[in-house]
Amino acid sequence: MKSVLIFTVHKAGSMFVHRLTDYLTHQLHMPYYSPNNGNFPDMPVLVGDSSYFNGKSGCFGPLRQYCPVEHIENYEVILHLRDPRDMLVSRFFMVTHKNPGPKRWLRNAMRAYPYRSVWATSPKELFHIGVLQMKRLSHLGRYKRMRQRAASLADGGIDSYVMSEAEEYYSRYAAYCEKLVGKKNVALLRYEDMVTDFDRWYSEFTKPFGPGAETAIGGSMMETLRSQFQMKGEDRASHKRRVTPGDHRDKLRPETIQVLNEKFSDVLKALNYPV
Repeated sequence: MKSVLIFTVHKAGSMFVHRLTDYLTHQLHMPYYSPNNGNFPDMPVLVGDSSYFNGKSGCFGPLRQYCPVEHIENYEVILHLRDPRDMLVSRFFMVTHKNPGPKRWLRNAMRAYPYRSVWATSPKELFHIGVLQMKRLSHLGRYKRMRQRAASLADGGIDSYVMSEAEEYYSRYAAYCEKLVGKKNVALLRYEDMVTDFDRWYSEFTKPFGPGAETAIGGSMMETLRSQFQMKGEDRASHKRRVTPGDHRDKLRPETIQVLNEKFSDVLKALNYPV
């Protein structure tokens, strides 16, 4: 079985991808290294030093920006992306409406594994989980500063925020398009397919894991996974605020959309998103 690399971006269902991968690799008895589990470095470290991959086999991710991996052609790579215009809109609502406080930090500390029970993990995994959650708890004091920043961003408006973040995320998407899109070992998946045709997306997602992966998760769990996208309307305080594709057309001014269309034109074409 080849090792699997998962790349994505923020607000493309990346936490759902993590939780699904965590459960799937557990069913396949496959090692899983993830910044979300606390057993792999965060992106700033990996971008500067990819030696953390050396000597390891299994599944790595989800990594939310490209980082060079030695002999990446020997991995099965999953690249899961979302329309960058919708992603930027979703990030605005995340940072301005989903303000973290002590209760949320404590809740996250108690909810490391939403799909498989803590008692089913190994002592080594429990140790990594404990380290990760202690780091989260150490951030309890910063929630006031985050709320102040959220208020400032909200005052500036969504169009201003999106334009300020566009360059950073264009560089991330452009790196994916240059380094990964079109490579024979790369499966390009889209958030839009995940939320509108989950079964087909899931089938494509599991292929890089090898034979037996698609059927590794049973019926009741599959129903739980499908239900994640059965949303009606919009909840701005929720982590999954709105899953319907094309949200940017309702939230942004026409002139802002035009600027984004021009900036991301090559990315949108490479990923087959309409302008």
